[in-house]
Amino acid sequence: MKGSRNRMRSLRLGNGKPPPNKPPLRTAQQRPVWIRRFPFAVQRVKTFDKMLNKEVRKLLGIPNQALLPDTLPALYDGWFAGRGYETRFGEGWKFASRASVSKSGMPHHLAALTEGYVVCLEHQAAQSWFAMDEAFRVYVECEEWVQIASSFLRLVEVDALLVESNAKGDRRNGLGTFPTFEEFEKSLQGYLSTFQEVTRDFEFTRVYRGAKSVIVASRFHSDEYAICGIEYF
Repeated sequence: MKGSRNRMRSLRLGNGKPPPNKPPLRTAQQRPVWIRRFPFAVQRVKTFDKMLNKEVRKLLGIPNQALLPDTLPALYDGWFAGRGYETRFGEGWKFASRASVSKSGMPHHLAALTEGYVVCLEHQAAQSWFAMDEAFRVYVECEEWVQIASSFLRLVEVDALLVESNAKGDRRNGLGTFPTFEEFEKSLQGYLSTFQEVTRDFEFTRVYRGAKSVIVASRFHSDEYAICGIEYF
């Protein structure tokens, strides 16, 4: 009995081996580098080569054989800045150099810089100001700056999903606005059952691919939180 008590005390104090079927906790050094709770901009990955698929590269004019850097700052400055595109859906983005914003002398852009936002993004159709923060998250200016994407990379991925679909880009249908993504999916549950979800930026934009159309549900460009659904044919 004494030996058994000593053994249990040793386990409680962490001096003995862990109980069966309970693996030891990993130290910080042993944990994976990729941890979701940290900002994407400071996470290092092996390469963006696999993340930028063929369609994304085609939109931006990036050669398929080009080796890309492993951080968002280097990726934006080296491969996104100075590029732009427009799809058959009338969607698309232009990416300006971050350094050019401070040199432009535009009062609006300089004021945004003091708040931590770099106004270096331009949408091909939307008449709004778009910016990134220091973590390369994307915002639209309403009364306040409202986040609409986890990174600039996600913007292009949504357009790439549209371009590589069977939708022709000749028309679109508004599906309404909803208080949450959950309400959007609940309201269209029967209709969405024939679509495959191919979402890349789960918190801000959800994409559903059908046989001849694509549904995009995204954060509405307003201070009040709302989800806007559009079906592209």
